[in-house]
Amino acid sequence: MVRAFQRNPGLSIRDAVKNVHMSPGYVHKIRIEKGLQSYKVSLVPNKSDKQNTTAEYRSQKLYDNIVHNFDCIIMDDETYVKADFKQIPGQVYYNAKIKGNVAPKFKEKKWTSLRKDIWFGKQFANAI
Repeated sequence: MVRAFQRNPGLSIRDAVKNVHMSPGYVHKIRIEKGLQSYKVSLVPNKSDKQNTTAEYRSQKLYDNIVHNFDCIIMDDETYVKADFKQIPGQVYYNAKIKGNVAPKFKEKKWTSLRKDIWFGKQFANAI
């Protein structure tokens, strides 16, 4: 049973119970005895190194333009929301003896702020 958690750290107790045909309480007890703990998966942006450097450069340029050219900043009232429900983050955990001692595919979850083909804002409000 411990090997099942080592092979797949993202395995839940419910799925482990189905695989090893034991009660959930017994699986939990073995997990605790062997020192396995659950840790929350961290969200990381789905960006390349080039995108990160470009974003830093552009944000610094935008900041310099705003600070030196304007006395007042007007914020727009558009609301941006995630359009694809598969992209909305949920609670995801992985099991390990030491936090972070697993492959990145189990401890990190990539996210994007919006899908490229769907945008919510004034256009959506005007359509209603």
